[in-house]
This record gives sequence, structure tokens and C-alpha cells, in this order.
Amino acid sequence: MERIRPGQIVTGVVSGIAPYGAFVKIGDDIVGLIHISEISEKFVRNITDYVQVGERIMVQVLDVDHHLKQARLSIKNVISVNRKRNYSRPLKHGSLRWKQNIMRFKKDFALLEENLENWIEDAYKLHGGIGMINVNLEHAKLKEDIFSYQKKVNEINEQIHEKTGEGSDFLGWVDWPFAYDEVELQRIITCAERIRETCDVLVVCGIGGSYLGARAAIEMINGLYPSKKQVEVIYLGNTFSSTYTAQVLDYIKNKKFAINVISKSGTTTETSIAFRLLKKLALDKYGADYYHYIFATTDEKKGVLRQLAEKEKYETFIIPSDIGGRYSVLTPVGLFPLAVAGIDVKQVLLGALKAYERFKDPNLKTNACYQYAVARNILYKDNKNVELFVTYEPSMVMFGEWFKQLFGESEGKDEKGIFPASASYSTDLHSLGQFVQDGSKILFETLLKVENPLRDITLPHEEDDSDQLNYLAGKTLDYVSTQAYLGTLEAHVKTGNVPNIVITLDSISDQSFGYLVYFFMEACAMSGYLLGVNPFNQPGVEVYKKNMFRLLGKN
Repeated sequence: MERIRPGQIVTGVVSGIAPYGAFVKIGDDIVGLIHISEISEKFVRNITDYVQVGERIMVQVLDVDHHLKQARLSIKNVISVNRKRNYSRPLKHGSLRWKQNIMRFKKDFALLEENLENWIEDAYKLHGGIGMINVNLEHAKLKEDIFSYQKKVNEINEQIHEKTGEGSDFLGWVDWPFAYDEVELQRIITCAERIRETCDVLVVCGIGGSYLGARAAIEMINGLYPSKKQVEVIYLGNTFSSTYTAQVLDYIKNKKFAINVISKSGTTTETSIAFRLLKKLALDKYGADYYHYIFATTDEKKGVLRQLAEKEKYETFIIPSDIGGRYSVLTPVGLFPLAVAGIDVKQVLLGALKAYERFKDPNLKTNACYQYAVARNILYKDNKNVELFVTYEPSMVMFGEWFKQLFGESEGKDEKGIFPASASYSTDLHSLGQFVQDGSKILFETLLKVENPLRDITLPHEEDDSDQLNYLAGKTLDYVSTQAYLGTLEAHVKTGNVPNIVITLDSISDQSFGYLVYFFMEACAMSGYLLGVNPFNQPGVEVYKKNMFRLLGKN
């Protein structure tokens, strides 16, 4: 049979239906999912109004991974081909015609009716969590079979979940989605509401993991120019730049602002300097009540910031002692700024919990998180020493920065590691794109593609067509972006010979953000252990600090 390709319209048999979509067997051994959003442009109340189990239908292939034998399908553009009956009157479940439809394909699905529920669950697992995240290794050019790593993955997964591996005293993030302090979470929500009612600006004062995760979440979920008025969240304490610092202080001095200073020890130099300046500004503005506008996220018992917070009566939130900065976005480090920005932090944690449940089974046939980690390891051994993390959403640029810290600090040690870089397409196709296409073959790309944008725009028709764009009239901007993505993927993989790992995220939401960050944190832990390093320390960071302190004259 001809190899199935994206864009093709093929025939398949509906082999299962779930609340989130329909499974279709296409070709000899590929199972595809039609997500409910790909069934119709209209609101779909009942999937069975459109397709029935056992029915042969025409589907459009959106993406296919022959390595994992998975596909993403759509019937939006071919629905008229399938409408041989009146879909306003679906076949009744259990009716004679319904059973006849199944019996037509008895040869392939003899036991389908008896085992449908189990089969749907198995098919869902087969897709590596499709519906939220899917990993496609079809274009990764892997020279090893990922399944040959299963024994090693099993061992590492046990070390992660039993907390017995190197750096195990920093594995608190693993079970955090169900082990967090509910009382403190409610206090976070209450304090955030108070800030939203009384302030215009929240200044997050922190560096690295103390601010990157929160900024990534706020920009990704709310967008860069949110239509709904929110408390503005800005960032300080992440640089020594005198110009930037002075401009931020000038910007907020005539606004009603609150401060969230974040540091486990309270001795991070960039953050400490910025906080001293912010505290003076707050004291000048609010007088004796200034401490009501300062919220400290720090260690529960010790450290300079803990002592200062207790002395000056700041509201405090706890950084768990067993969670490092780059793994802390789901703790109060990230949750408090998110809550101030109007994000539902309970949904964020629910998304992380779903990811925990989804990826705790190490089976590489079903665990997309570990598929990604193993694929990275295989590419590293093939001398692909740079990973270019690519998104197509400007609001996800800071997510790329969070990604770089997560993997850079976790893997870059003992003269090992993949160098993490990031890009925003299509913008960076006009700069880095030349290197990716024709430059040194030192890298692979990891593409994070959002399937369903928060908003879309349809291009209008113009009578004179002076800009020669009428060939796109009636098309949406997301459609154009998708074609650019597909064209770039083909150019880089086929012509440029650059391996690509494609990760698709169904949509952007509070919950999907929690799911996504947990996916990458667990993948990073697995990847670091596969590399043979401790993913939870960062000894190299201390070298520049010692030199800086010596030059500054610190005792």
C-alpha cells in the first residue's frame, strides 16, 4: 500500500468512539484519531451524529507517525463526502442497522462490541496522550529503535518515582500535583484577589526559575496583549542592567504596585539589589503600611529573606525544600504571580496531575514524555549537540526561555549535554532559518505546535487585489501558519537533512499549561539520567558568582 502522507484524503474504518473523538483504522496498521474539534466547524454535541463504529469514511490526514503507527485525522474538509445519510437522525445505538454496520467489518473487528471500552482506552494510550500532547518521531531520523531503551527507562522511572536516583532530595516536584498544601493554595488565591482589587501592577522580583516559569505561563495563557484588563505583571531582579532597573522603577512609582520577592536563600545578588530598591520605593509611597504590599516567597524556616520577612511582617509563601528553582513553576513560586494575573491555578495543578497520571507508566509504546527523552538521547549520540526549540506563537517566546533554563541547567555538566536554543517561527525563519537549512548539521529541532489557536482571523477579499493576496481570501491566518509550518518541516527535514521532533499541543489553557510543564520536567529528568548526570544540581553556576564577589570585594 502507498505510504500515507499528511494532506492525503484516505479511507478508513471507524473502530472506536470516545468523548473526545473517534478512532479510525487507516492502512494496514495505523490507528488515527479524529479529535472532536476536527469533526465539524459547528459545535459537535454527539460524535455519533457524524460517524458510527464500523462505518467506512473518508478522512484527511493532518499528521502521521509511521514509527509509532499513529495519525491525526480530520473530516472537516471532507464531511460532505461522508454524508450519505441524514446526520440529523443518527443510527440508534444497538439498532439493526447499527449492528449491520459493525458486521460489515466483522473480519477485522469481530470482538469489537464486547471489548470496545478496553479498546478505546488502549487506543488512547497508543496515542501518547493525544488530545492534550502528542509526540511525532516520524521526522526525527533516529538511528536506533526507541523501544530498545525500555529496560533502562523502566529503571530510571523507578528511580524518579521512588526518589532513589542521584539528586533525589530534589524530586519533590514529582508528586507535587497531588501533594501540594491546599491551605496555602487557598491563601495564595485570597492574597491574589486582594492585589487585583487594590493594585495596578505586581512586580515579580526574582531570577531564573524564580520568575521564568511564571512569565512563560502568564504570556502563554493571557497573551501579550490581553483583551481582558488584568493586573500588569512586570519583572525585576533578573538583571544588573542599570537602565532597565531605573526604567522599571520610574514606570511603577506613580502606580499602585505590590511586590512579590522570590528567593529561597535571600542571597541571590540580582534579586537582593532589586528588592532593596523596590522596598525603598514602597516605603516612600505607602509609609508605615508598606509591608502590606510585599509578598515574600522563600524557604519555610531559614535564609536571609525568611528572617527579613518575619522581622518586617511580610505575607510569605513557602518554596519547598525538595524542589529546585527550575522545577518550581507549579509551587507558590509560580502560582502566586499566576493567580494575580487571573489564571486559574487549580486548573494549572489539575493539568499537571493529569500529566502525572498519564506518564507514570514507563511503557515507551504509550509514554510520549519518555519517547521524547529517549529520542533526544539518540540524537545526542548521533552528534546532534544543539536542540532548537521552536514555537509558532509569539506568546510562547518566554516558554522557550523557561525550556532553555530547564534543560541547560539540568544536562550541561561533566562536559556533557545538549545545548538548548530557542526560536520563534515564522519570524526567525528570516534569520536563523538560513543556518538551519544550509548550515552545520549540529542540531535538531523540537517543534511545539498549538493545534487550535485562542483566536483566528479570516483574510478579506479585495476587488482590485492590489496586494495580490486574493488567493488567500477566505482563508484564516492559522491556516496560513499551518501551511508555513508544514512547508518548513518538509524543507528542513527532506532538503536540509535536519531531524525534527514534533510535539503538538491541542490548545492553550490554564490546564494545558500545567500538563505541558510537567511533561517537560519529567522528560528532562529522564533525559538527564539517560545522559548519566544529576539533573537537579547546577555546580557550574557558582563559579561566576565566586569571581564576581571577589571583584566586588565581598568577604
